[in-house]
Amino acid sequence: PMPMPGGGGTMPMMAPPQPQPYAMPRGVAPSPKKSVTQVCTVHPDGMPQPFDVPFPEKRLPVCDRCKKNYRSRELCRQRDGHKALPWQMTYVVVTLTDEVLIKGEDGALIL
Repeated sequence: PMPMPGGGGTMPMMAPPQPQPYAMPRGVAPSPKKSVTQVCTVHPDGMPQPFDVPFPEKRLPVCDRCKKNYRSRELCRQRDGHKALPWQMTYVVVTLTDEVLIKGEDGALIL
């Protein structure tokens, strides 16, 4: 409290003005939030080489190493960029198109 001019008691102090939140103008849509795609590298039996499988944001569990160290999904997959298999059973459905198949000399399709 501050003394009032003329000695008539105290004047309450005013709080500093708070900044107003930003409001979007009418008719302007907010920019879409970028979806962070997390990737897991898998190597199924019978495939000649491993390939990356993208997962939607916050759907891929942490890897086994990070699970043992109690790390979050963001630290494991986003910050550290781990592509190892998840610590728990995770089912993956993969659809292969003709674009990834190569026709061999004998006419057989190979990856």
